[in-house]
Amino acid sequence: MARLRVGLCACESSGDQLGAKLIESMRVTDPTIEFIGITGEKMLRAGCESIAHIDQLSVMGFVEVLGRIASIWRLQQKVIDFFLSNPPDVFIGIDGPDFNFSIEKKLRRSGIPAVHYVSPSVWAWRKYRIRKIARSVDLMLTLFPFETALYEAEGIPVKYTGHPLLSNHDEPTTDARCPSLDEKYQWIALLPGSRKSEVKRLLPLFLEAASQCKQVNKSLKFVVPVADTLDRRWVEAMVKQISGLPVLFVSGVHTRQILARVGVAVIASGTATLECLLAKTPMIVAYILNPVTYQIVRRMMNVESISLPNHLNREKIVPEYIQADATPEKIASAVMALLEDKQARELQTDAFLRIVRELENAPNKVDASTAVFQLITETKRKNTNYAG
Repeated sequence: MARLRVGLCACESSGDQLGAKLIESMRVTDPTIEFIGITGEKMLRAGCESIAHIDQLSVMGFVEVLGRIASIWRLQQKVIDFFLSNPPDVFIGIDGPDFNFSIEKKLRRSGIPAVHYVSPSVWAWRKYRIRKIARSVDLMLTLFPFETALYEAEGIPVKYTGHPLLSNHDEPTTDARCPSLDEKYQWIALLPGSRKSEVKRLLPLFLEAASQCKQVNKSLKFVVPVADTLDRRWVEAMVKQISGLPVLFVSGVHTRQILARVGVAVIASGTATLECLLAKTPMIVAYILNPVTYQIVRRMMNVESISLPNHLNREKIVPEYIQADATPEKIASAVMALLEDKQARELQTDAFLRIVRELENAPNKVDASTAVFQLITETKRKNTNYAG
């Protein structure tokens, strides 16, 4: 019997992490499966053969993409041509909807089953994309239970898999390599994002806000968990260049451990907000886009809040500072308010506990690897019946 071949395409760090976990899970059922595609370091270590690295796709925003549209298009064509010439049993696009949907659509037309893992935020903006999704995928895998209804309404096969971060959020974090935080001080975590463009925009803002907090409370200390996608030396040099603030730097693998120990976190909107929620740590969310990109995005928004904790809570519980509203003064004021107001902190942490319970107890949850195997089996059965 021929070995199963799975095509994968991750587009950024969080997708790399999801891809690695999916590979490991599928190999528990079938150790002989071959995986190949666009990978990050985690997928490589999990045993996925690489035809390109996610570094080639680490770009965000309409305006930012324009400068690299030719190279991105060439990579897209390379992936399509490769899998049309070497058809896998299934192709799985992990996040990166603007890149992956075009690939999925063309492969699906050629008879290759297409799965998209991680629903784009159609609930938040560009809801019209669901029509393109219907033409592109045989199965949508969502990380959150509220997303499934959107696809069911359009007749798109969908499974809720849960977010991988939920599977181990209560496990003790005892990695001795993680730097300790002196308990004599109050600590604030600064997480300016996992992309270089995000860090360039947000880290100076976060550092200035931190400096203003330090002026109010001399005992404050600051820690920056550096995402695995970033060169730590580059981040350290940037901090040294723009701020005299003493900062502790830690590896991104220790983010959860660090978040569990700080009083407040200042975070770029993204996956890190979910990590902070799972650590039950009060947070402030801030984000700045290219001005042109922001004007485009703002006109396509379906919701008022951009952060995942606020959406999961169904009302605003986490302060958000977006674009011109994201100033050092406002962020510093919000941080100090949280540090000084126990009731405000508990309001967030109580909401986070409730959200975690709701996610854990959501019905009809299916493991991602199980859903993929089911699709492969169904496809083979249909093809056999058709051939017969």
